[in-house]
Amino acid sequence: MCPGGVAMNRGVVEAIREETGFEVSVPPDPGITGAPGAAIAASR
Repeated sequence: MCPGGVAMNRGVVEAIREETGFEVSVPPDPGITGAPGAAIAASR
């Protein structure tokens, strides 16, 4: 799983695939997947 805005960069995702030899899943809206966790952490 490749979350976050960097997952919108196909070159980065492909480089991760090549380096690890694993398939990398990218969610439909990767740029917002980290936002809920960041909001919870910030509220504490």
